Amino acid sequence: MIGCGDVGQCYGRAFHQQGMNISDVFDIATTKEVSQLAESLNAQLHSEPGTWLAKADVVISAVFGAVAMQTFEKVAPYMKSNAIFADLTTAPVQDLNKAARQAQLHGVRFVDVALMGTVSLSGHRTPLFMAGQGGQALADLFQQIQAPVTVMDSPAGSAIALKLLRSVYTKGLEALAVECLIAAEKQGLTNDLFAALADLEKVKNSELMKTMVQTHVYHAQRRLLEVLESKALVQKNGVQPLVTEGVEQRFAYTSAQLETTPYVDQDGFSHSLKWLAKTEKEI
Repeated sequence: MIGCGDVGQCYGRAFHQQGMNISDVFDIATTKEVSQLAESLNAQLHSEPGTWLAKADVVISAVFGAVAMQTFEKVAPYMKSNAIFADLTTAPVQDLNKAARQAQLHGVRFVDVALMGTVSLSGHRTPLFMAGQGGQALADLFQQIQAPVTVMDSPAGSAIALKLLRSVYTKGLEALAVECLIAAEKQGLTNDLFAALADLEKVKNSELMKTMVQTHVYHAQRRLLEVLESKALVQKNGVQPLVTEGVEQRFAYTSAQLETTPYVDQDGFSHSLKWLAKTEKEI
């Protein structure tokens, strides 16, 4: 186990309680807390990589994303052939791609593991997505502690990419909720707003997303006018329409694309999404 923050501690204890052998713990900060963790796991504590890594079948890295690549480069040369290096960090996709290529040179199986949630809330039951060589073997290990795992048929880097795409949506909703509710609160309409949104609670999130995308192409130009009115209302209540301005730009962009690339009238979410992807200009 490399890295003894919340994630490392969570899974380290879960594996130990299941009777699995965690032989070694590695953290550059050998604090009292880290020492106590290693002791509770009956593991040897290290502050530097070394030959002790050669006995590990699985090495789990739960360090900060900024040092994930550096950590892998230090550890990989000591690992035995066919061992699994599981990266549970939030490292950049390009770093994970690079690490996976280097892992092949060392004969190591590299698995990119993305936590779709936070261990502070769900502990070792936090949903995990795994991508890369050795994903299924690693999933079998995590399933022994009853961790919900989805194995992706994709190269390493795909799991963290999926997590970031999820964040585009969830953090976008968070920002919209903040902006919307501040304006509602200033008008004394907060509770009424929740009542007005009650119909959305009856629809699965995935179905809602598909419906919005499918109808977006048909109605972007008309809906743009409503977005502009919403933006004016937000501003009237003394709220900066930071997110609403982004929404306006997205609807305006689709409207402009419709002027140059008319949409062929065809039902279906997939057809709408393909048209949107085709007309999206690369930055």
